[in-house]
Amino acid sequence: PKITLDAAANTTDVYAFLSAGPDGVQYLTTALAVFPFEEPGIGPNAFRFDDRVRYSIHVALDGDIAKGKPDFTYDFDFRTIFPNRNTILQSYLGVVGADNSNRNLRQTYRVTLTDNRTGQTREIGTALLTPPNNQGRVTPLYNRNNDGDQVAKAGVRTAAELDPYTSAAVFNLRGGYQVFAGQRDDGFYADFQSIFDLDFTFGADRNTPTKPFDSQRGFNVHTIALNIPLAELGAGAKTAGVYATTSRRADRATD
Repeated sequence: PKITLDAAANTTDVYAFLSAGPDGVQYLTTALAVFPFEEPGIGPNAFRFDDRVRYSIHVALDGDIAKGKPDFTYDFDFRTIFPNRNTILQSYLGVVGADNSNRNLRQTYRVTLTDNRTGQTREIGTALLTPPNNQGRVTPLYNRNNDGDQVAKAGVRTAAELDPYTSAAVFNLRGGYQVFAGQRDDGFYADFQSIFDLDFTFGADRNTPTKPFDSQRGFNVHTIALNIPLAELGAGAKTAGVYATTSRRADRATD
């Protein structure tokens, strides 16, 4: 329960599944989401990844799964920058273009891969940029008809259909990896009122017995998604287990 006091490090969900790119490359697609129940109407007080938190996705293979021993660890470290510090406008200086113009609060990050079997570590991506949060009128390209007064665009099936902000934040890394990190709609579906209040009605009291109430509807999370080429995991691997951690550096106080 204490992690609820540290929202930027609070892991909401971890996902892992197999996927294939348009060129036929096979991936282990992984994702880590943090910062539950981000309210879109927060305005310029933008939710973001914490520069003081290390976000990590771990992959264990075959016999190491039962041991809880990761073979590969992918670390994500963020840095917040403000190109213009001579303004009270923290997040945006006007309508944000597809090229991130007029965006003041920016987050970059690096991705570091550690092969725990050999102890070797290497950076596979640096100076990667997160997309802006959806802030309505100043980020209109997120919303239907590119109108910031409209609701967000629906989900898409192909990368070519992505909005310009998101498309510009998908990066190809060394080794054939692909990565995205930024704000997304919370795709998890659960009736938290029924679960956490222990009444387990699951919508029966709302005349929706076959469709429980979606407690996450209308809320966002911050998500890191990483496509890992199966070839990077080794030809002999049959099974993979995925989990994630968030870590803060320990501070030592002295008298």
